[in-house]
Amino acid sequence: MTKHTPDFVYIYVSETMNNEYTTRGVFCGDEFPDGPGRLQIKLPVVFAMRRDAAYFVDPDGPDELPYSIKRAYAALIVQIDAALERHMRAHLARAALAKVEG
Repeated sequence: MTKHTPDFVYIYVSETMNNEYTTRGVFCGDEFPDGPGRLQIKLPVVFAMRRDAAYFVDPDGPDELPYSIKRAYAALIVQIDAALERHMRAHLARAALAKVEG
């Protein structure tokens, strides 16, 4: 089982998405870890990534993106949602354990 810390989740960032975030300059400084690969990313950045990806897969979003890039954004949303769900479950389990032990 993957360990989760309160401030981070692990997201697999593909080469395509790493290139998107690097070339577009969406995040500055150390907000976005150097990838690609399985990266430990702070929760506020993960939420920003989710919003950004949702914009690009929205039917009213930009039309000029190649289909392969839109698919990469859609895959990122699936990964983020799964990571946030795991994080939430781990947090709830820790809270329940603390309540039992407390």
